[in-house]
Amino acid sequence: MKIAGKIKSIGNVVTKGKYQYKPLVIETLSKYPQTLCVQFKERNWGLLDAYNNGDSVDVGINISGREWTNPNTNDVVYLMSLVGWKLSRYVEEVTAQDHSPQREEEDDLPF
Repeated sequence: MKIAGKIKSIGNVVTKGKYQYKPLVIETLSKYPQTLCVQFKERNWGLLDAYNNGDSVDVGINISGREWTNPNTNDVVYLMSLVGWKLSRYVEEVTAQDHSPQREEEDDLPF
């Protein structure tokens, strides 16, 4: 899956137990922008080095989910994270119609 967005921040390494990741916070380029945190695992941290806040990027992600049961209350909680594995500059798609000059339709028909 791919998400296009503008980088809001690239965080420092976060450690939770044995799990480490570097967060990339982006705001999507959709009609209704969303702010998302994508976790890059250690083997992919280097991908973030070439980017800065404000850059528009395409982020390749996997959605990771798991179930967790609180040992004290036995409440079941469902957790989800976005895990980044690819990062590239966002290139806006431009159609041929976007490149052609705006022309008025002429109605030169004799009837």
